[in-house]
Amino acid sequence: MTLRRLWRGFLVAAFALCIVYITLFSRTVSLSREMGTNLFESWRAFIAGDKTIGQGILLNIGMFIPFGYLTAAFYAAFDVEDEESARKSSKLGMAVLVILTGTLFSLVVEVLQYRTGRGMFEVDDLFNNSLGAAIGLVMYMVISLLVKEQKAGRVLAYGLLPALMLAAGLAGGWKMSRMVLMTNNHADQFWFSVEQVEGDSFSGRCYLYDGKTPNYQLFLKSGKKSQKTQLVRDGKKFTATAPREDGKQYEIQVQFHGFPKMTTGVYLNGTNTEYVEGTVQLPADLSNEPQLANADLKACSVDWDCYVFESGRELIFLVGSVVPESTEVICHLHTNEPERLPEQRVEHGFDNLGFFPEVPDRMVGSYRCFVKPIPTSYPVSQIIVGLNPGTETGEIVWNSSFRP
Repeated sequence: MTLRRLWRGFLVAAFALCIVYITLFSRTVSLSREMGTNLFESWRAFIAGDKTIGQGILLNIGMFIPFGYLTAAFYAAFDVEDEESARKSSKLGMAVLVILTGTLFSLVVEVLQYRTGRGMFEVDDLFNNSLGAAIGLVMYMVISLLVKEQKAGRVLAYGLLPALMLAAGLAGGWKMSRMVLMTNNHADQFWFSVEQVEGDSFSGRCYLYDGKTPNYQLFLKSGKKSQKTQLVRDGKKFTATAPREDGKQYEIQVQFHGFPKMTTGVYLNGTNTEYVEGTVQLPADLSNEPQLANADLKACSVDWDCYVFESGRELIFLVGSVVPESTEVICHLHTNEPERLPEQRVEHGFDNLGFFPEVPDRMVGSYRCFVKPIPTSYPVSQIIVGLNPGTETGEIVWNSSFRP
């Protein structure tokens, strides 16, 4: 095999690896499996005005243009030794080979995306990828005719341009790898809550936001040890049983079929359910803490001089002078029925009543007082409060949780 064939074969293989990385390995694994079998569905949505889908169509076409170009150049060099004879060979046969190669390669990618949960299987993607390969083929044929025997043109068409295409594929792969570092998180794909704890058993709900919940198992982790629970599932609901020691906090982990164990963000501490790691305790001696009539102290940070009371259907925050106005006071309300959350909060799985302590509702002694009504449109299973100073590291300086 000549150096020309080796070079072009290397370019095809290298760019194919770039496509595999961009479409598979750089993507966050989804817990669900989806298929789109309606041809031109994305095109109809694009024509109707969906610009995001339009960008996806252009990316799928554009990604396979270099693949079609490089594959055509490879087949042309493989048939015969010199370029003049290659241009006289069967253009129709080469065109069929290039488009067939692009379509089959795209089919392999789509099947792998579906099987591995790294994307949807979409018939439209097959069409768009094949169209991109065909455009690349036409580009190769036109450029081959234009350069003819021009040495500089041949260097550009068969050396520099393919190298630039490969560089574009590598740049695309690098960009996708940077994006996946920020989004590779499964916790936002499913909802998990514990509603009741009795002895060694606990029950609640676990389901995906956007699909049917696959098989899963629950584990309790304390320190480095992780024990499997006896699990009974009934649709979205579950009941799990495992022996627990008094005084220990256990992290609940979930393992969906085919995936590693991951945290649910929920902890068991005796009969208490907590959404923060570590023991949640109130001061043993409350004599020096601020008091509110007809209100129960639910959480506090002595270091930050911040206290949260509950009275009826209201949360009352007392914020001391040590907390600056630029610090966000966190207040997340979790529910076991996230579908009943306000529309803009459904995708997050919890409501957000957080605020900045700038203008208080009133003053209680030296404390700024803020009153937040607990919504009645959905059941509140857990409330997380804390302080976020908004530093570059995003460090939460205080975090606590309680049941209303």
